[in-house]
Amino acid sequence: MAAPLQIWDMYGRELFNFNTRVARQLGSFSTGTSDGSTYIDAINGPDGWIAVQAIGDYGFARNNAMIARVGGSISWRFIPGHPSPRVGVKVIYGVK
Repeated sequence: MAAPLQIWDMYGRELFNFNTRVARQLGSFSTGTSDGSTYIDAINGPDGWIAVQAIGDYGFARNNAMIARVGGSISWRFIPGHPSPRVGVKVIYGVK
């Protein structure tokens, strides 16, 4: 009987199971420093996902983009009037 490769963290939570499908990264983009949105048809569905990565190191007080995903639509905005400069983020997207 074959057994899948499984990986758990120190608390016993499953982190990875080769018996399940592996997610695929399809692309990425930078938000820049203005509010905006984009539509990516490939992630429009229950298997679509996004991850966000900070760009650069600006310390604790920064105005990072806040990201929202609804279907294939990804939007981002910054806190208006925030005293720190706006800092764009990298949005990585894919499907599982």
